[in-house]
Amino acid sequence: MQKTLTKILLIEDSQAEVDLVIEFFNKFQTNNYVLEHVNSLNDALMRLKSKDVDLLLMDLTLPDSMGLDTYMRISSRHADIPTIVMTHFDDSEIAERLIEIGVQDYLIKNDINKDVLEAAIRNSLARATKTKLSSSDVKTLIEGQIESYKSSCQLFHDAPLSQSEPAIFNELVNHYKTVLPMGHIKDQTAVREKVRSSFQNQSDAILMLKISPMDLQEIHNTAINSLQFIDKEHAEFKRISSIVFFEVLNYLFECYSLPRNESD
Repeated sequence: MQKTLTKILLIEDSQAEVDLVIEFFNKFQTNNYVLEHVNSLNDALMRLKSKDVDLLLMDLTLPDSMGLDTYMRISSRHADIPTIVMTHFDDSEIAERLIEIGVQDYLIKNDINKDVLEAAIRNSLARATKTKLSSSDVKTLIEGQIESYKSSCQLFHDAPLSQSEPAIFNELVNHYKTVLPMGHIKDQTAVREKVRSSFQNQSDAILMLKISPMDLQEIHNTAINSLQFIDKEHAEFKRISSIVFFEVLNYLFECYSLPRNESD
């Protein structure tokens, strides 16, 4: 029986770092990994068009991209591929942010050895397989949420929020853009909790202004259209943004469902 090979793409511009990773791979206990290497983000995006890469090992500082934007430009198109970030920067805040938006592991280059790298790859692949959200799961989520809100549209005001309260509308658009990366999180319960927490400070405004699902749809579209360096027509980005939209919509429903005091 032929062994299934796991294709790993290394995105790194330092040849010394590449040579070290290759040395580690040659010493791994398992030999079912195929390692490929590119030097830049653009080269990586070209290689990923073939859709046969199983895992990414990447530096955030590349000739054509730096910092969080490097990961965001990859994940906006390929959020389904588990990613391990390798960097010289020991920054717990950046590490926490990256893990929050979907990175499987964050390794400090000076701390990496054969055992650390092999364990990170093995665990990342296992977690990605366990928590992967299928297209049927997304379809079920969307269909269920649509039915939940069809009967409540008549409760809201007629004038769009963008016309009646443009300043508040723009504030919610800017806030919504900070929430969009949560769609990368593989755990749906975690997405729901983070969305609820993120919008908690806006709950009074939502209730007072009677923000409707149609308002939320306009907020969503405006936020999406303002994003740069993202292929907005890519199926994976549509899937991620849909997850966030329906989780925010669910929070909107919760705001109106909570019992209110007579004085409110």
